Amino acid sequence: MSQLGYNVSTYYTTDFVALSGRLKLNDPQSLCTPTHVDLAAPAELSFGTYDWITIGSVGHSKVSGIWTTTDLVADGTNSSKYATPFYADFWKDYTTNDDLISANAVSNLRNNSKYFPPRGMFCFDGVFGCLNQCSKSYACTLREGEGKECLVVAIADFKDVYGYWPSFLSNLGFPAYFCFIGRSGLEEYIVDMQQSGRGVLFYMNQPDDFFSRHLDSFQRVSFPKTSAEKVLLNTWQFGENGYGQPNNNPIAVEYPEDVQQKVCSLNVAAVSSNDPVMALLERFRVLELSMSQLLTNYAVVTANASSVPADPFFESACTWVKGNYDVWRRWMDPLPECTVMDHMTYTVTGCNGSSHRDVSFQWRLPDPVNSSLPFECDGGILELPVPMQSSRSCDWLAANEDEWSKWVTTLPTCDSDFHTYEAMECERTGDRHIIFRWLLPDPTNASLSLECSGAVLPDPIIVACDYVPVQSIGFVIVFVIVMIVLAGIVTCMVLVFKNRNIPIIRRSQFEFLETMLAGTILMCCAALIYAGRPTDGLCVARPVVLAIGLTLIFGSLTVKCLRVYRVFLSKKLTRVVLPTHTMFKILGAFLLIDVVVLLLWFIVDFPSAIEVNVIVNEVYPGATIQAVQCNTSSFLFSALLMFWKAILLGAGLYLSFLIRNVSVDFQESIWMFASSLVVVFGCVMILPLAYMIVLPATTFYYFFSTTLWLCTSVVVALMLVPKMLRQKENASTMTNGSTMWPFVVNNVLFIVLELATGFCTNFTQFLWVRALFGIAMGGLYGNVAATALEDCPPAARGIISGMMQQGYAFGYLLAVVFARALVNTTSHGWRPLFWFGACPPVLIIIARLYLPETKVFQERQVVRRATHNVTKTFLAEGKVAFKRHWMLLIYMVLLMAGFNFMSHGSQDLYPTMLSNQFEFSADEVTVTQVVANLGAITGGTLVGFYSQTFSRRLSILVMAIVGAAILYPYSYTDNTKVMAAAFFEQFCVQGAWGVIPIHLMELSPPSYSTFIVGTSYQLGNLISSASSTIEARLGENFPLPPNDEGVSRYEYGKVICIFMAVVYAYLVLLTFLGPEARGKQFDVAHDRDLEEAANVNPEDLEKVLHGENQSDYEKTQKQG
Repeated sequence: MSQLGYNVSTYYTTDFVALSGRLKLNDPQSLCTPTHVDLAAPAELSFGTYDWITIGSVGHSKVSGIWTTTDLVADGTNSSKYATPFYADFWKDYTTNDDLISANAVSNLRNNSKYFPPRGMFCFDGVFGCLNQCSKSYACTLREGEGKECLVVAIADFKDVYGYWPSFLSNLGFPAYFCFIGRSGLEEYIVDMQQSGRGVLFYMNQPDDFFSRHLDSFQRVSFPKTSAEKVLLNTWQFGENGYGQPNNNPIAVEYPEDVQQKVCSLNVAAVSSNDPVMALLERFRVLELSMSQLLTNYAVVTANASSVPADPFFESACTWVKGNYDVWRRWMDPLPECTVMDHMTYTVTGCNGSSHRDVSFQWRLPDPVNSSLPFECDGGILELPVPMQSSRSCDWLAANEDEWSKWVTTLPTCDSDFHTYEAMECERTGDRHIIFRWLLPDPTNASLSLECSGAVLPDPIIVACDYVPVQSIGFVIVFVIVMIVLAGIVTCMVLVFKNRNIPIIRRSQFEFLETMLAGTILMCCAALIYAGRPTDGLCVARPVVLAIGLTLIFGSLTVKCLRVYRVFLSKKLTRVVLPTHTMFKILGAFLLIDVVVLLLWFIVDFPSAIEVNVIVNEVYPGATIQAVQCNTSSFLFSALLMFWKAILLGAGLYLSFLIRNVSVDFQESIWMFASSLVVVFGCVMILPLAYMIVLPATTFYYFFSTTLWLCTSVVVALMLVPKMLRQKENASTMTNGSTMWPFVVNNVLFIVLELATGFCTNFTQFLWVRALFGIAMGGLYGNVAATALEDCPPAARGIISGMMQQGYAFGYLLAVVFARALVNTTSHGWRPLFWFGACPPVLIIIARLYLPETKVFQERQVVRRATHNVTKTFLAEGKVAFKRHWMLLIYMVLLMAGFNFMSHGSQDLYPTMLSNQFEFSADEVTVTQVVANLGAITGGTLVGFYSQTFSRRLSILVMAIVGAAILYPYSYTDNTKVMAAAFFEQFCVQGAWGVIPIHLMELSPPSYSTFIVGTSYQLGNLISSASSTIEARLGENFPLPPNDEGVSRYEYGKVICIFMAVVYAYLVLLTFLGPEARGKQFDVAHDRDLEEAANVNPEDLEKVLHGENQSDYEKTQKQG
């Protein structure tokens, strides 16, 4: 009832009459502790005297009776124990059988001080014939008159029987005392007599937990069959004529079964019949079997006095309820089906910034035993739903409970409310993909939603990007072109400065050629920085670089035009020379105006990169995506800057137009005018695109950047190419041919191809670019060796050779360090390493431009020019060289193949071995490689130096033998101690390599040393190019257990060891059999191939070199 919402109190009493009396509305007892419901009221009560109504039977009856022990019943028929057998379970023997009466003698009780007198007043003297808490039958008085002892019937309280059972037994002739000893005393006395083997007669009602605690220990005594007519004669009195005297109550049958009734007060009955409590009372039934279970439960929980619960009645009933659902569930109306909104509460979490909300559920009224089950509903949703995840806001969930509560059992059909869209970053193609994703995707399958079903995500939508990404193919092309242009501009700047004293350059004022070239560099940079995602830095840099670059170019042209105008076209009769410092002041003023306008712009209205919403109707009408733009709130400063540039362009164009026809000796007036027109043309093309026409970002950028670099290239060409063509004025100071320009071209190709490698998008592109890179690399080695060693003093050749060769090891060392710093440390992966690799060649180009040709090369050029056919002489030298030295050339290629196998075989797969086989960390691999290359640098330098003393071949042989001896620790040490082995192994490998540059130079024909050294080196490199592939494939034949991540591992150390041992044996054999030319002279005087090719004897050659009698030699050549 409490679960139905009623406040219930429980009142315990043994006075069932008083209990039922509390049902009366005005009874004094009911005012304090009223009883509203009695579920087991005795039928003998006079209901008409109370304010209650009967609801029906509770389902079981109360049976009263006299009980004896089972043992006495069994012993009574045993003739060995009793001379006159008796039936203790039949009433008649108690009236005549002395043995049976003696077995239940009153002395058993009265002589036992433990039980008599009783510990309480249970029958007052004079009430129901009581005296000293016992009443006596008239038959007992008569028996005692004969000197015999009476039996005793033990009863708990006179209220249990009143006068019915004493009168009934007395009328049957029982010679008995009826002693009232209390309930606890009664139970103890009964058990004591039963356990001691003596007889006992006692009154008790059934059902009672006493019998559940003492199963099969007692039997009921049979009496004459009851009848209603005789029961109605009962007066409920006894002893009305005095103690032990005959009574007037004629009852002679036992009391019938008392069907227990359910009664309730009029207060409860007044409640509507639809109320759950009335339904419960009407259906409540506890049958005899259930009652027996209840009493058994009670006996169990009270069996151990030390662990009796606080409320054993409740505990016993609760145990029964748990095990008898099918019984008591019929007492109530069927519970309603469980629903989310009616029987559950929910809690929403994730309202503060989370991407989704978690809705967890609880029963409004959970089962007190199992909180996961409901207590007020049945059927429907019988289990708490798993927490529901939702992308909806907490406010929406609170306002739409009826809608989303249905989703707990059935997911809604997916529609646009359940997914969102996201604009991805710009891709290489210059497009952006707008992809759709679920607001709450399934973590195991992102194509499915956790909160809806029955639909798929829309296909991605492609829209144009709002800027040109730097990884796009178009930008890569622009970048490569601009890098080539920049390389040319930087070269021009170096050449202009280097040749600043040549008349044609000097007259053109090289300072302003340099400032103009600096401006073209800025314009090329502008062509690059207008690509990429806008940032605050780019938004500032773009107008600054563009404005300053334009001013440097056109400002330089303008002041140069002004100078020409003042010199040649001034209205004064005398020429007015405009000093250089004055020209710089004018140019500075131009730049100052730019700076002032830009500063005011940035102070007042700083251009910053902001995200703006751009409408994309392709998604759905009105949909927006975020785009990044450089934003400035006012057009004022842009207009002011354009106005100033218009003035500068107008003035410069006007001056260049005026001087276009000036021609004194060689002037650049016409070229200046043409350059001005090109600049104006570029501005006219760019301005409308920037401010008047709306174009896609990629279209604008390609047009804009192409205009910039193309106009810049044309301006540079117009200002410098004519001067190059006129440099014949100084031609007498220059030689025909040079090793510098092949060197510079190779390095320019390095820059372009390194940058292009970083922008490759697939393996095919990568392969082609690296193939071109190999061509450029192949053209450099011989050139470098000749430049470094041709003029080197013989005593220093060894150490210079070693130092030059260890540029390779030092470069490898730098590559290791920068690979660790740049590879996979940014979002661009491996690409930054190649982009960085494009930087060093710029410094090398500048250094080479200032380095003169070697003395040997200059002498050879003098001899070739003396033949009046340089090309013919050069080819003749080659023919002689191949005719005389072809066997040597083959040997050099084979030697270099072995050396390249040695270096690549010991290095290329080694980092993989450390990380894969020995499981070194990335830092440990890097440190090991650095230590190895330090050993390489040390070995190459020292061995190269000592080869000058101990011969080239001996140095190579010693290094090969020692290197072979170190192979085992180099490839089998599986901890960081391998660094020592790596140091000395690479000491030997690069020690042998340190001898190679000078060894090849000394073996090569002098005229073709650059070609022969480079070709033999690169052909050997080509032969050995498969070394790492060979090692990797061989390694697959020696598998190791995979690592913890499941990555396959191989025993690469064994392969490296075997491979290198073979290579070292090959090198030892080839070097031992090969030639050596240590100390060979490189000068022309000792070049017999040149003498034969040029058809000159040593005496004439000496004269040609010293400029003596060249005419005689020339005559001889003509005659020949």
